[in-house]
Amino acid sequence: MLDPIATPEHTKRSIIALLMKLKDVDMEKHPSEVGYIFHVARQLGLQDDDVFEIANNKDKYSLRPPTDEKDRIIILYYFLFFLNSDGVIDPAEEDMVKEFGFRLGFRPALTTDLIEVLKKHADQSVPPELLLDKIRAYLN
Repeated sequence: MLDPIATPEHTKRSIIALLMKLKDVDMEKHPSEVGYIFHVARQLGLQDDDVFEIANNKDKYSLRPPTDEKDRIIILYYFLFFLNSDGVIDPAEEDMVKEFGFRLGFRPALTTDLIEVLKKHADQSVPPELLLDKIRAYLN
């Protein structure tokens, strides 16, 4: 029997629910954070109505990390890029992303290093190669 918690649809909804929790942790509602959540939802194939439903039921969705490492890295990227979505990396958001990274199976030092790369490029686009170099150092 298929576990409804482990379905791809549940995983997509869980990512959005966790991004919403991340949005709420600093008590500031910045339009770019909300826009980022809708952007990710569309990338995942979810509709705006789905996002509103998830917002009303955030605690219903718990993330079961995918077994595929690439999928887990993509999810971590969603959380990392959320940090820069409003131009400010709040310490409470940073702590939560570190927790999410750990729950996804990544060493805390990796997530910390990735956040540091984002901080160094806060006012500009982050070169993907810099993030990949950090990841390779931990995965090899």
